[in-house]
Amino acid sequence: MSIAKLNGIPKTGFSDADVQTVTDLINNGEVKVKDVSTYFGVDSVDVILNLTGIDRAGFNSNTLTQEDADAVDRLLS
Repeated sequence: MSIAKLNGIPKTGFSDADVQTVTDLINNGEVKVKDVSTYFGVDSVDVILNLTGIDRAGFNSNTLTQEDADAVDRLLS
């Protein structure tokens, strides 16, 4: 796995296609969530929440649903 796979993806002003590229890289095992968080300078939790669409309030209050768990599973598998 290599953070270099993320080179060329803009760190701001990224498109839906860029988001899909990052998601695909994670799903294919080419980068880890931690690589993405380092590249973009954000917390790993933010990467997961943004790529899955999970609500931060639900995450912070520990009231995630099965749908939320399924979204994380799809991201990481």
